[in-house]
Amino acid sequence: MDKNAGQIIEEMHRQEIGQRIRAVRLRAGLTQEKFAKLIGTTGTALLKWESGQHWPELKCLMPMCARFNVNYEYVLSGIDDRLEKAVALELENHLARVLMRQAIKAQKPRRKAIRMDRGRA
Repeated sequence: MDKNAGQIIEEMHRQEIGQRIRAVRLRAGLTQEKFAKLIGTTGTALLKWESGQHWPELKCLMPMCARFNVNYEYVLSGIDDRLEKAVALELENHLARVLMRQAIKAQKPRRKAIRMDRGRA
């Protein structure tokens, strides 16, 4: 029996979620068994989540996100608003520093011109 498009998309989504869960575990430097125990599931269940065979259990997903400081939206969708906000803030700070340097640079030649005029008078 061939899979329809909906089944294929669902399977791909499960695999993507599994990859993000695996990334969280690897970043924490934990084995599947240790990680599973910390979030309240079994190593077998975690293996199935990471491989995209099953959806993760919500009762384990939320504690995992809290314990490992991961946004649950990132795990489920790949989008992390916190990361986007941090990047936007860093860009804003960088722009402010660049503008400040330009303003300081623009004032320096003007000061020299004023000093030269004073010297002539």
